[in-house]
Formats: sequence, C-alpha cells, structure tokens
Amino acid sequence: PAASENLSTMDASAVNFFGNTGVHPSRSIAASSFLAGDESIQIVPAFNLPEMGLISGAIGPFHAGITATVPLWLATMLRRRKLAKIVPPPW
Repeated sequence: PAASENLSTMDASAVNFFGNTGVHPSRSIAASSFLAGDESIQIVPAFNLPEMGLISGAIGPFHAGITATVPLWLATMLRRRKLAKIVPPPW
C-alpha cells in the first residue's frame, strides 16, 4: 500500500514527525528530546583535554575556563559530573 493510504488509516491523534511516519503525541516529546540532544551549546570546562573524535565528529580541545562548543547531551553529562558549566544560550 502507498504511504498516503497508511497515513489515512492511522489514528487521528497521531502526529507526523518524520516525513510520513506517524508518531503518537505521547512519543513526540521523547522524539523531540532525542533530536535536541545533538544541538550544539557552549560550556566552560573545568578540565584540560585534547581534541576527541566521536562518531558524530571531533569535539574539543578543552581548556579550563575557555568556552567550547559541544552537543547538548555531552554538556549535560559534564555538568552533572561538575566538570563544566553550561553557558546559557542568548534566546
């Protein structure tokens, strides 16, 4: 069956989130959180570390007290471990 037929038979409360894939509203928050995790944000690290290679690309180098741009998921992990402070975005 065509994708348009699948969408027309879906529950009316489903939300189109990824193209033709319907996502139930209760899952759209989780999907949004997952996608937001890759958003770049600035931190002020409390440690020194050379550039690191991740699957998503290289990050760093990190120098204590100098801002660095990292993905949101890494910024929150470092903040929880008290290794960095998150710089609030201007918005």
